[in-house]
Amino acid sequence: MNDIAIGCFQRGSFNFPDKPSSAELVAPGEDVRVGHQTRGGLLRGHGTILVSDRFTATICGTIERVGNLVSVRPFRCTYKPETGDVVLGRVIERAGKCWKLDINSWQDASLHLSAINLPGGIPRRRNADDELNMRQLYDDDDLVSAEVQSVHRDGTVMLHTRGPKYGCMSLGQLISVVPVLVKRAETHFHRVCSDLKTDIEILIGCNGYIWVGLKHSACFTHDPECSKSQNNTGGCEREVFSTSVNAHTRDQVCRVASAVRVLSMLHLAIYPKRILDVVDRSNDWGVSNTDMLRRAFVVKFSEWMTD
Repeated sequence: MNDIAIGCFQRGSFNFPDKPSSAELVAPGEDVRVGHQTRGGLLRGHGTILVSDRFTATICGTIERVGNLVSVRPFRCTYKPETGDVVLGRVIERAGKCWKLDINSWQDASLHLSAINLPGGIPRRRNADDELNMRQLYDDDDLVSAEVQSVHRDGTVMLHTRGPKYGCMSLGQLISVVPVLVKRAETHFHRVCSDLKTDIEILIGCNGYIWVGLKHSACFTHDPECSKSQNNTGGCEREVFSTSVNAHTRDQVCRVASAVRVLSMLHLAIYPKRILDVVDRSNDWGVSNTDMLRRAFVVKFSEWMTD
């Protein structure tokens, strides 16, 4: 934990109304309670030991219960994929008919050629030309938004990008935070900028990768040369990202990204309303993008939340 967060804890600046109850948080040596139960009918899981017929926590974290299995999830842990999670991944290689993506987990995820929408949206069988043109869809180091389609017993993670909201991300910033700060929600695509003149969106990935940038549909333009090549050869067309971004939009993207970093520095849960609170306070107090990450603003914001 950084010095700023430690100082806020020492002053008691983190007594927020939306924090988890004390029954959900445990420190090493504390009894693990689920309701009024401490032992009877429960199974011991990760992060707990049996002491004097009671479950005792061995790590600092939150209590989780699945059926009768009780465990403690540490605050700093590797992302564990679950079916339906929205994630951001970095393409690291192409292996056969699938891409390998780094999703900030213990192993890379796989995105199969059959699990994407081909340009034009025409459903058809993938052929040899599609496999040869895979790099025109997602190349190495591309940042891709996807959904976890399935998690196999051996830990293999399968992704899919079927849907207009998934695909290659560009013209924005990628921020990496501790995955435990991101809560699973109904939607992870949000418009967080109050300025109606800009199309700024934020994608909060369940794996701790957060992307802030232009609205996805406004990030790319159609390349007629690629479309002509597709008609002649049957290959896949590639969408070319526009690079014309005005200074005001860049400033808004940097401000929202700095707001996410401030929440990460304070180890606070990251969600759209709280991000907007940081952005609004920085505007009201006349703080620039670069000064948002300085100690003075971070401490002042933490004190404002307790008022």
